[in-house]
Amino acid sequence: MKNIFIITLSMFLFLTSSTVLGQKPYAEQRREQYEAQKVAFISKNVNFTVKEAQVFWPYYNELQENKVEIQKSLRQIINRIERENGNNQDKELEKLSDDLIDLRVKEVQLEKSYHVKFKSVLPIKKVLKFYRAEVQFKTFFVRQMRDQNRPPNQRNR
Repeated sequence: MKNIFIITLSMFLFLTSSTVLGQKPYAEQRREQYEAQKVAFISKNVNFTVKEAQVFWPYYNELQENKVEIQKSLRQIINRIERENGNNQDKELEKLSDDLIDLRVKEVQLEKSYHVKFKSVLPIKKVLKFYRAEVQFKTFFVRQMRDQNRPPNQRNR
């Protein structure tokens, strides 16, 4: 019963941070479903207390928002490189490659700063359970997507 309450609370906290009025595009709906599944999976595996969940999920949501911005910047640089189709000068290519690395470093620094925040609100064992649950969820989700794309008679193999 406690786990159901925590999962429900976690999903509520996540969804309220990303609520938008009106009809949402299909891709956005799918993204929200993915995120809700992720929150439930992580909550179940980490076994947050109510207080821990209330403090942890806002930090986690901030981290994800910041990571999305970095990923957008990375995609813009990659698209720019591809769009130029090899017409870039070496100096320009060097700058773009340096920018890519700088963004990757920024992402790692961001994760490190949130690691400190996570440790301030969770016991270290739960921080580590969280990291493990994130990886497990990615594996779970990939398998789920792969199974959905298989014919029904070949699923769950």
